[in-house]
Amino acid sequence: MPDRPEWHFGDADVQAVDFKNAGIVILPICHESAPSYGAGAGKGPYHILDASVQLERIDEETLFDWGDLSLHTLPAVIPDADPDAALGQMKAAAQHVLRARKSLLTLGGDHAVSIGPILAAAEMYPDVGVLQVDAHMDLRDEWNGSRYRWLFQVAYSAVR
Repeated sequence: MPDRPEWHFGDADVQAVDFKNAGIVILPICHESAPSYGAGAGKGPYHILDASVQLERIDEETLFDWGDLSLHTLPAVIPDADPDAALGQMKAAAQHVLRARKSLLTLGGDHAVSIGPILAAAEMYPDVGVLQVDAHMDLRDEWNGSRYRWLFQVAYSAVR
């Protein structure tokens, strides 16, 4: 799906900053593992970034301009198909951001994308809070023979 050389949250309406000067770093993770309904979750971050150009910069209730938040969007991480390798790659990408003392916003389309960043954050910040936005909460122990799709529940439980 990448038809642009570089993706940036908010696109031209929001001033891009480099990693060093960013307050918030956006980490797109294009991963798909055992979808329960149709394919395409791996392209989720591209769709979110594409849709971000339609967001109003000013919150109408608080009059806060989120475009002034010093956002930096990293190139998308496209992990290996092997679940163990993918988990390690997603965790390492999140660790890079967190070790630089940046706020991390991870974009994905598959539940498994949450696992690595949550584990990375829990190692650095034992009292971390997690906000996961999802259309529905899946509470199975496994799906199609894979525990990784549902392991985010375990990772989330570990940080509570």
